[in-house]
Amino acid sequence: MTTSSLLFRSLYRCKISTLFQTNSFFACLKPIVMATPATNYSTSSSGSSFLPSSDRFQTPNMLLTLTHISLQMPTCSTSSSPRPRRSASSTASQSTASGGARSCLEARPSVTLAKQHTTHVALSIFVNPAQFAPHEDLAQYPRTLPSDLKKLESLGPGAVSAVLVPSVSDMYPSGITLDVVEQRGTFVEIKGKSHQMEGITRPGFFRGVATVVSKLFNIIQPDAAFFGQKDIQQCMVIRTLIRDLHFPLHFHIAPTARDPTDGLALSSRNRYLTASQRPRATVLYRALSVARAAYDAGARNREEVLAPALAVVDEMAREVRELDEGWEVRLDYISLADPETLEEVQEVVEEGSGFILSGAVFVGGTRLIDNIVVGVEL
Repeated sequence: MTTSSLLFRSLYRCKISTLFQTNSFFACLKPIVMATPATNYSTSSSGSSFLPSSDRFQTPNMLLTLTHISLQMPTCSTSSSPRPRRSASSTASQSTASGGARSCLEARPSVTLAKQHTTHVALSIFVNPAQFAPHEDLAQYPRTLPSDLKKLESLGPGAVSAVLVPSVSDMYPSGITLDVVEQRGTFVEIKGKSHQMEGITRPGFFRGVATVVSKLFNIIQPDAAFFGQKDIQQCMVIRTLIRDLHFPLHFHIAPTARDPTDGLALSSRNRYLTASQRPRATVLYRALSVARAAYDAGARNREEVLAPALAVVDEMAREVRELDEGWEVRLDYISLADPETLEEVQEVVEEGSGFILSGAVFVGGTRLIDNIVVGVEL
């Protein structure tokens, strides 16, 4: 459950960037947040360390305070405060979901883009309740902040300058329940692009994504947004959000981060794969790849393009059944969709029209997603 993306904003001469990932997001901080470890921090009554009030970065409804971390990356929490005028500086911001090293590695392509445009990257970690359904166990979702911070070192010196860790009450001041009917406050929905594909299995998921991203856009006011291609439907949803709500943003999609040995898309869910499941978890990527190969070989009918992909999944499912280890490979869906509408291409894939091959598969109890984009400039 995460959202991959990155934002950055120029305020006067100020460049701020933010990267998003599912159940987390990147938010931008005032440049002073990037102070060196030698900075003289003060301490609040709650024990949190923060910079003097004149050096805090304030958002419309929250105050970002600074906590010193041994990793030499300040960590920011939040509290209520009115918003003052921001000063000029050069700052970038990035986000990842709490849940492990994969999140850091998956974010690398977006971090790289951010560093090309900005001096500092601030990473935000947030498990977004609005992206969970009532039957999903929000309480059991991994929250490994100390470990996540330490693993950020793998991105290299200076890759991340600060980390924002907002509370649920900051992001949802009216409170939040997993039952959409019972929710109160302001939420954002993208009609027409949220109900299909991932939306079939996870209704309401993109409502949570659009809501938290809208909040971040309003808080950060970035000039550009970068999201990860692995969550391709999410990218299309956010692109529509930016267009329809007239957010003054440029939108960019960073390539999917993959395991260099076998191409498996990096995901926090990969940690749940057993030793037997891990090498078979590439089944979806291989299925999508053979569908792409069929198209490249001349297949244009939908059935002709998707049949080889379905055969790959069926063969892996048979192989796992024969192992008789008490788990299975099960296809959730494979989609061949129009890149603009996300509607299924039912008849013939026309030359030059472009399309999105995507899908989800269960490997044991772990649900994995992936996609390949054909003939579409992201």
